[in-house]
Amino acid sequence: MPNFQFIKKIALSALAIIILVTFIFFSDNTDYEKDNRNLKDFRQLEQNKYQDHFQEILKKYDNFCINGKDKSKLNTQQQHEEFLKGPCAPVILIPGLLGTILQVKIDCEKLLSRNPEIFQNCGWGTCSKYNIFKKRPASEYRLWIGGIFSKTSFLQLSSKDKCYGDLIGLVYNRQKNILEGKEGLEVTWYGNTEQTRNDSKCGANSIKDFAEDIILKNALGCTSRGFGNVIELLDAMGYQSGLTYQAIPYDFRQDVAQSETQQIIPKAIDHLYELTGKKSIILGHSLGNLHVLNSLSNISQETKDLKIKQFIAAGPPFLGTPKSFIAMLGGNPEYVKNILGKQFGMNYYTQISFTQGCSSSYDILIKDTFDKFKNEDWMKEIIRRIDYEETGYYEGSIPFAFLPNPQETCLNDVFETRKGGICKNGLVNLQKEIIVRINGEAFKATQEDIQKIFTKYSTYDVEQALQLQNKSFEAEGLQNLTNPNVPTSIVYSNMLKTDLFFSYNKDTQKVYNDTNDFYFADHVESGLGDGTVPTFSAIIPGLKWFYEHQQQKENSKPLQLVELCSNVRKENPFYDSISVNGETEQTHSQYRGINCECQNGDKQDICGHTCMINDSYFLDFVAQSMITFQKSSKKQNYFSLKELEDLKNYCPTLIL
Repeated sequence: MPNFQFIKKIALSALAIIILVTFIFFSDNTDYEKDNRNLKDFRQLEQNKYQDHFQEILKKYDNFCINGKDKSKLNTQQQHEEFLKGPCAPVILIPGLLGTILQVKIDCEKLLSRNPEIFQNCGWGTCSKYNIFKKRPASEYRLWIGGIFSKTSFLQLSSKDKCYGDLIGLVYNRQKNILEGKEGLEVTWYGNTEQTRNDSKCGANSIKDFAEDIILKNALGCTSRGFGNVIELLDAMGYQSGLTYQAIPYDFRQDVAQSETQQIIPKAIDHLYELTGKKSIILGHSLGNLHVLNSLSNISQETKDLKIKQFIAAGPPFLGTPKSFIAMLGGNPEYVKNILGKQFGMNYYTQISFTQGCSSSYDILIKDTFDKFKNEDWMKEIIRRIDYEETGYYEGSIPFAFLPNPQETCLNDVFETRKGGICKNGLVNLQKEIIVRINGEAFKATQEDIQKIFTKYSTYDVEQALQLQNKSFEAEGLQNLTNPNVPTSIVYSNMLKTDLFFSYNKDTQKVYNDTNDFYFADHVESGLGDGTVPTFSAIIPGLKWFYEHQQQKENSKPLQLVELCSNVRKENPFYDSISVNGETEQTHSQYRGINCECQNGDKQDICGHTCMINDSYFLDFVAQSMITFQKSSKKQNYFSLKELEDLKNYCPTLIL
C-alpha cells in the first residue's frame, strides 16, 4: 500500500524546490537607483516667485526666430527653413563646473576583479543575477546628481561612506600625467549611454535640471536648473537642438587641455554654420568660458570672422579664485552641514577623492597673472586704475575711463556690500594682497608661492599636484588670457560677498596626517563678486582685451562689460550699429548694466554665480544678442526632412 504521507512530503519538497528555483530565476538582485520622482515629469514642478516674469519673457519671444510661425504646425524641415529666413543667430551653450549631468557605466566583472574595494564599499557582492543573497550593481547610474536615496547620492550620513567618492574620483596615471577613469567604471554625459540616449535631445537635456530627485530639487532650487531656462527660451523662440543650437555637455572633472571640448567646440561652430549659413553666438557659463577661451585661441581668425558673431561669458573665473585652495587644504564647508550633531553632506573621503581626482580644479586655481604680466602695458594700466579707485588720484587721463566713476551711483541701495549703491568695480591688486595664510606663513598669487602651498601644506599627493598643474599650462590660450578676437560680452555679478582670503592657524598637512578629517579655515575675509568668482577674476582679462582694442591691436574686437543689477546705461541695446546689409553689430566697447531679479534686495542667490543664467533679465539680454538680422549664406535649405531628423537624433557634433 502506498505511503501517502511520504509521497505528500516528496511532492511538497518538489513544489518548494520549484518555487525557490522560480523565485531565484525571476527575482532581480540588481541594486537599482531608488526613484523618488513624482509621477509627473520633474521638469514641470512647482512655480517659483519669479516664474511669472520668465513666462513674460517666453511670451515676448515666442516663435520670434521663425517669423512668428506656429512651431507646433511645422515639421522639422519647415521650422528649419523659417529659421534660415528669420532674424536669429545659431547658439552654442557650454556649461560650467558641475554643470553637466554625468552617468557612470559599470562593467561588473571588471570592476569586481580590478577594484574589489569599490565593490565592497558600495555594498555589492556579486555579478550574478541568480545570487539572491547579494546585491549586484546596475549597468549604469546617474552619477551627478544622483537621487538622495540613490547609491550615487553625494550626500552621506556617515563619515565612513566611501561609495560615491570611489565612483566619482579619477586616478592618476603617472606615465601619461593624466587623470583617468578606474577600471570597470566609465563616466560620460547624460544622453551618451544606452539607457539615456533616447532622452539626449542632442546634449540639451544633459545641461539642465541636474536634480531628478524632488527633495534635492527643492533643496537646491535654482542651483539645479543649469541652462534650463535658457533652453526653454530657445525652444520657445523656434530653435531646434542639434540644428540651430548646440549644447556641449562634457566631463567637468577633466582640465581644459585634456577635455573633449577642445575638439567639440570647433566642430559645433562649423556644424551650425554649415546648417544655417549664419554666425553663432557662443554662451558660456563659469568654467565653460575657460574652455571657450582656450578653444578660440586655436581657431583661425578667418574662421572666427566668418562663423562667430559673439562670445558671451557669464560668471567667468578667468583668473581663478582663491576659494579653489580650500579643497586641498582641509575641505569645503559648503558641502557639509551639521544636523543634530551629525555631519550630513559630502564627507571628507568623498571631497578629497573628488577634488584630488578632478584636474579641472587646477584650471580654476588663482593665477599668477599680476606677477606674470607685471611689465606689460595693459597690466600697468590696470594697476593705475586700481590705485585711482583706492585713492582718487591719477596722473594724465583716467585709466579705463569707460568704467563707472567710483563717485557715481550704480545700484539700488539694497546690498550690504554696496552701501548707498555706490559704483565699485571689484578690482584687487594681487601683486600686494595675501590670498592664503597657513601656520603663520603668508602666500600671494605668484607661481612660487602656489607651488610652496602644494609642497608644504596641500593634502594632495605633492608630485601629482605639481605635475597636473604643469599640465594645465598646456592650455596656453587660457593661461595667457589670449584675446579671443571675436566681439565679447562679459556678464558678471558684483554685489555678493565672495571669499578672497583664507587663514589657517595650523599646519594643514599635519592636521590631515593626524586626523584624516576636515580642517576648515579659521578666518575668512570677503570682497566683491558673485558669491563664488571674485569680480576681478571675471573682468581683468576683459580690461586687457579692451586695452588691446583701443590700441588697435590686429584682429582685436569690441568688448562689453555687463554688470548684473547695475543701473548705468542699462537701456543700451545689445548691438550699437547696423551694417549696410541690415545686420546688427557691436562696434564699440562699453560698460553697461542690466536689471536683475534681486535688485530689490530679496532672493539674492538668483544673482549669484550658479543661478544668474536663469535670471529673466539675463535671458532677455541673451535673447537680444541672438537677434542679429543676419542674411543666411544658404539660399535654400539643402537638407531633406529625413536628413534633418537624422542630424537631430544622431547628433554628430558630440561624437568624437
